[in-house]
Formats: sequence, C-alpha cells, structure tokens
Amino acid sequence: MFIGVRVPEELKSKIEEICTKEGKSISEVTRELLEEYVQFKEEEWHRVKISLKVPDKIYKQVEMFVDYGYYNSVEEAMNSAIRLWLRVEKREYEEKWDLKMSEALSTSRL
Repeated sequence: MFIGVRVPEELKSKIEEICTKEGKSISEVTRELLEEYVQFKEEEWHRVKISLKVPDKIYKQVEMFVDYGYYNSVEEAMNSAIRLWLRVEKREYEEKWDLKMSEALSTSRL
C-alpha cells in the first residue's frame, strides 16, 4: 500500500540526513514512525479513566506526598499506588501458582 505525505522542504532535508546517517530509506523510517504512532494510540485507547472514592485519611496522606514533591499530582500518586498494588497482586498470584504446581508435581506419579 502506498501513502503519500507532503512535508516542508526543511523537514524533508532533515529526514534525508537522518536516513543517510542510519542507513535507512525514507520509507523504512516512515513505516517505523507510523507503527510507533499506531502502537501508542492503541495503548492510549486501552487506558481507562476511573473515579475513586478514597477515605479522607488516605487522601490527605496522598496529598502530603504531592506536597513533599514525591509526585506531581494526586492522580499521579494514585496511578503509582494502583500499579504497585497490581504488581504485588501479580507476584502473589504467581507464587501461589508456583506452589500449586510444585504440590501437584510432587504428588503425581510419573
């Protein structure tokens, strides 16, 4: 499939210079950029915006972390907390799975 793109002459010169340095064609670089863009957009679409009800005591602690400069916003702090919680949950799940597999293997007769 062919996709044509019009760009200013200055941008075209810069792209050609980069392609020469990297030993790639303009088509290769364009494909790479389009693939990265599509991947970024697909990941962006998978993001979910949620509302949380947080106890006041916890919310004040989160605000404290923001005030001390550990995070730039309450949203960033909450996102970090959720990511950490998910990593812990995943690790616990994997450990339980490993334990169940070990038990199953130790009791099986081969």
